[in-house]
Amino acid sequence: MSTTPSLSPERRAAMRGWVLDYVEKRRRRRRRLTLVVGGAVAISALSAAAWIGIASQHVQEREVFCYEQADVDSRIAEAERYSGDELGDPSEHAVAMCDALWSAGVLRGDSAAEPTSDVGGHPVPDLTLCVRPDQSLAVFPNTSDEFCLAHGMTPRTAH
Repeated sequence: MSTTPSLSPERRAAMRGWVLDYVEKRRRRRRRLTLVVGGAVAISALSAAAWIGIASQHVQEREVFCYEQADVDSRIAEAERYSGDELGDPSEHAVAMCDALWSAGVLRGDSAAEPTSDVGGHPVPDLTLCVRPDQSLAVFPNTSDEFCLAHGMTPRTAH
């Protein structure tokens, strides 16, 4: 004779209550975790947007773009310059950085010119300094102040 064990209705209700309670606790925990992670992502995104929006002029003016040709779509070498307090006039420093890139052969323009001396100095064209709308500095070869103005930039001379 085999008898099938059966649970009393009270025991079944207790077990059902325990399982439902366990599932509900897991849902609450998962919901809480989702809210915390979502909040952290939102706070990070807002912080980044605020920093970009209120970045100081000093931070924005640290970029120098050395263009290879007298064209805003030409290849560039990007650099970060130091502030005026650290190295003197920022304009002079920006032009000197681009001059060094031309001399080292990083920027060559239209020619594949060979070094002009045994030391390896490549020819350096006349360089014009412009201030882009985002306040970063742009240095173009063989251009003039009119080029800057024609492309929505402000001409700037090194002092």
